[in-house]
Amino acid sequence: MEKDWVPLYRSSYPTELEIIRSMLESHEIAAVVLNQRDSSYLSFGEVTLLVRNVDYVRARGLLDKHMSDES
Repeated sequence: MEKDWVPLYRSSYPTELEIIRSMLESHEIAAVVLNQRDSSYLSFGEVTLLVRNVDYVRARGLLDKHMSDES
């Protein structure tokens, strides 16, 4: 993976990140879900959502709005 990808959000729930990834992509922001969970013990480890460094500020704003709308 290129060095210009940075973590935006981490979670223990891959489905949550897929929803956020889809929302970002609907705003034309490329996003990748990096699953670092242990395949033997699915409850251990995190899943990380990555975005390109140039999109980080915009993606953070969209994520913050998404999270406040969910509350």
